[in-house]
Amino acid sequence: RRSSDLLHTSVHTSGLVVCDKKLVEYLPLYKGKNNETVTQFDMRQVEKIGLVKFNFLEFRCLTVINDALHLIKEQGKNDIDLLSLDYNDPATYKLLSSGDTTGIFQLESSEMKDLVIRLKPDCLNDLSALIAIYGPLDNGILDAYVERKHGCESVKYLFPELEDILKETYGLILYQEQIMRIANVIASYSMAEANVLRKAMGKKHVEELNRHWDVFLKNAVANNHPKNKVKTLFDLMQAHIGYAFIKSHSVAYAQISFQNAFLKAHYPVELMAARMTDNMDSMECLINLISECKANDIKLLPPDINESNKAFSVIKGDIRFGLMAVKNVKESSVDTILDVRKKSGPFSSIFEFCKRVNLKKVSKKGLKALITCGAFDSTGHNRNQMMIALDDAIEYGQKGLKNQTVNLPNVEEWDDKYRLALEKKTLGFYISDHPLYRCANLLKKYCDVNGITIHRITEPQTVRFGGIVTDVKIIRTKAGDQMAFISMEDLYGVVEVVIFVTVYESVRTLIVEDAVLIVEGEMINKKNGLKSLLAEKIAPLEHAVRDQDLWT
Repeated sequence: RRSSDLLHTSVHTSGLVVCDKKLVEYLPLYKGKNNETVTQFDMRQVEKIGLVKFNFLEFRCLTVINDALHLIKEQGKNDIDLLSLDYNDPATYKLLSSGDTTGIFQLESSEMKDLVIRLKPDCLNDLSALIAIYGPLDNGILDAYVERKHGCESVKYLFPELEDILKETYGLILYQEQIMRIANVIASYSMAEANVLRKAMGKKHVEELNRHWDVFLKNAVANNHPKNKVKTLFDLMQAHIGYAFIKSHSVAYAQISFQNAFLKAHYPVELMAARMTDNMDSMECLINLISECKANDIKLLPPDINESNKAFSVIKGDIRFGLMAVKNVKESSVDTILDVRKKSGPFSSIFEFCKRVNLKKVSKKGLKALITCGAFDSTGHNRNQMMIALDDAIEYGQKGLKNQTVNLPNVEEWDDKYRLALEKKTLGFYISDHPLYRCANLLKKYCDVNGITIHRITEPQTVRFGGIVTDVKIIRTKAGDQMAFISMEDLYGVVEVVIFVTVYESVRTLIVEDAVLIVEGEMINKKNGLKSLLAEKIAPLEHAVRDQDLWT
């Protein structure tokens, strides 16, 4: 056949068919683009011939949890078995109820944080319900669940038999399995028949639903249930199927959320280090994580050629920066450095480093990056000295000179501004110091939000945020005018600021990198779920001497 006659094919990203014999004995197969074996039947046809499709989902948070467990073990602490956790642990639920759920699977959005604070979960069932409720936030079930949990609203059951099914969710239908059990108990459906009913309700097949209604009514009346109440129940089941979650999914997600929260409550440093390793390729995420470290009194140590590992590690209760997170330093270079250090001990100077390490595997560009980010500070020499002596050190290492005396130039360290600028260029952010430390009190005085609290805002309101400009993107509109998107950071986090044409024209000279500004405006939600600050007024921080003189 002509290729144009062939049907379009696609492969399920996580679906696997598992059976007791070779698949080819049950259904036709073909080879996919990446030489993978693929069924020629879609998932519905696979089910019709009696096979089962399993979805194996990959969650980055599982890698984070696993890395955190390794770090905990490296510290000589308890060897934690996630399958044997105490799911009634008070410290974990205290953390969750406080809304401190940043970095916790399924629970870190601002809406979910508000929901967790309102609900104050104290068991795994509550976490499962949270995840099930989160989707249909606008249908009233959220308020009902919270009110009923805290005893502010009574729980009533249409039939006494429903109590065993709905008690754990305070009389509310949250799960598809509950709909199946209702059909089984009230209308004598087998569980297989109840599953067919569940699917029919979910897909809103009118003819099939009409057939099920006749059977449901007949069986329920035969079980001595009043017809009017049966009709109310059936309508309720149809109304709830639109958002009812699959409980097996919800509970599994809740377990991961609890494990995540347990580690945050009891091993916050190890979990944070694992999260930072997982986000090494995202500068914005790392900046936010660094801000979270500061907010939680977790000390982040700069890269160190004698102590850092490949990834972020934990050293005596502090987090040590990973060498792989340094720009222009290749993974193969890090492997070489760590191998040499493991075999023959720490490095005493840049000269000794160049003598011991194969410089064909560690480039000059990489060495500059390691010097400017502070990785060689522990050798006892300042960055300016080492940068000036770098060419001599490389030559010393390449020629293998053994007895030649080497001395670093007697020069002062770079001034703070230049040192921090190079540090930021190499790492993407400030780590040993921050330009805003000197004006932190002014920012606190004249701003009503910071890099953490600004992202918790859910209702439209005008806020004032101050920080340093870290990135500027100028956009030309279709009309030929200019507007800007800028990134600003304070000591706590990063905020994107949108500056439309009317505002930009009057402040364009202020919008430059490293400028410290105060921005007043309204938080807006973007299509990708992130938030931005829509600027209405912008002024340099130095104008914030008196409130009436703030804006110029």
